[in-house]
Amino acid sequence: MRLIALSAVALVCAIALTGCAQHAAPTHTGAVAPSHSRTPIPSMPATPSVDEKIIDTAATSDVGVAAYSLGGFTTTADSGFAHDASAADAFPKGTWVAMFRLSITGDQLFGKADLTGLNYTGSAWDAATDQAVFDDKAGALQAKKFGLPYGAAAAFGDTPWEVENGKTFTYAIAVYMPAGASELTLQLNIPSQSVPMKLRLPVGGE
Repeated sequence: MRLIALSAVALVCAIALTGCAQHAAPTHTGAVAPSHSRTPIPSMPATPSVDEKIIDTAATSDVGVAAYSLGGFTTTADSGFAHDASAADAFPKGTWVAMFRLSITGDQLFGKADLTGLNYTGSAWDAATDQAVFDDKAGALQAKKFGLPYGAAAAFGDTPWEVENGKTFTYAIAVYMPAGASELTLQLNIPSQSVPMKLRLPVGGE
C-alpha cells in the first residue's frame, strides 16, 4: 500500500509540473518596445530635403531658426519684376532660384513667442546692392514636391503666429539668385524681438 501511495504522489507531481510548463511565462525575444516620442505638430511634415545638413542658425532670446538647402530650379518665364520702371526684367527666363527650408523653434520658457509680422526686409545677395526678391508663385509649386508649406503664412494657416517653447514649425522659401551671387544673407525680422536674426546661406547654382 505504501508503494502505491508513493506512486500516486509521484503521478500527481508529474501532472502538476506538466501544467506549469504549459503555462510558463514566455521568454524575452529581444523585441524593442514601441517608442512614445512626441507626435510632430501639423506644421512639421516629414520632408525629403535635398540636404539635411544645417547651413546656418540664428536665435533671439525667444526663438531660434535653422536653415537647410532645398536646392533650387531654373525659371521658365520672366519674373515680371524690375528694380525701377525703366529697367528690364530683373530676373529673366532661365534665372536660378535658390530654395531653403526654415525651421523655427520656440525658446521661451513661459508662454509663447509671438511671430506676428515676420518678414525678410534687409535680405540681400553678396553680389547685389538691391534687396533679395522672392519667387513666391513658382516657389510655392516647388515646395509641394517636398511636402512643405511655402512661407510662414501657409505654415501657420488660420492659427495665431506664435510658437510654444520646444515646438517647431517648418516652411520653404524661394529666392531669385542674381548673376555672380554665391551667398544670401537672409534676415528674419520679428517685431516682438529686439534684434533681427541673420543667416548666411551659401548657394551653388546650376
